[in-house]
Amino acid sequence: PPRGLIGASVLVEGTTMGAITDVDGKFAINNVPTDAKALIVSYLGMITQRVGIQRGTITVTMTVSISL
Repeated sequence: PPRGLIGASVLVEGTTMGAITDVDGKFAINNVPTDAKALIVSYLGMITQRVGIQRGTITVTMTVSISL
């Protein structure tokens, strides 16, 4: 089963609002502007992901970034 990623950065796109994921890979961001559309999720060594904002649980699958 998938596991949470500790210490991933989660930012509300176009703002300075964000959070870092906890030991279970969970995060919360309060008072997100109503016009915000996406979250930017990043982690060292992984490909940054852009995901739509929704209420409730958001599952993001991170992919290892490989440079040759």
